[in-house]
Amino acid sequence: MFTRDQVEAFFGYAKSSANRFIQALLRTRISHKPIASETVTDGRRICRIFGKQIYHELEIPPIRHRRETSLEVTRRRLLSLDFVLDHPELAWLGTEREKLACFEQLGIEPFMLPRRIYTGRAKGRIRYFPLGMPVAMGPEAALFAYIDPGVGAAPAGPRPAGALMLGRQKHERGRETSPQASPGCR
Repeated sequence: MFTRDQVEAFFGYAKSSANRFIQALLRTRISHKPIASETVTDGRRICRIFGKQIYHELEIPPIRHRRETSLEVTRRRLLSLDFVLDHPELAWLGTEREKLACFEQLGIEPFMLPRRIYTGRAKGRIRYFPLGMPVAMGPEAALFAYIDPGVGAAPAGPRPAGALMLGRQKHERGRETSPQASPGCR
């Protein structure tokens, strides 16, 4: 999902060009099915690409994040996209598979990563990085974008905002590793 402002910023479009781009996207059909929709949330127009067909055509594995979400999740995703667009110089890991492979190459065991174990029909399926928040690899650290909604009973005092930087990790054999030294981590 994205806003028109984000399209303007990413492509460097004027408002009229961003509007034409989104209207063309909204008119696009694959196998006679729409691939995108537009809604108004918080007074802003939000475009959401949801068609399974577009993900198939782009050779992107099926993802859960194409579904409609709550207002809180919508805000979190839009703010995350703003952060990603503000930092194009970073190597962003876009999928669960990429994130998991990268951290495994750094010597970080999967049980140490954020995960959720699903029960019921999913029969113990483990999803790593279940919130789908952006993760980037820099030359010296992994960067996790963290969106703080600013509500609830949070403790007083300084708190990380925007992003949390994690320093170099020690490999199990005691050797220092970094994303640059690890093949497969973009």
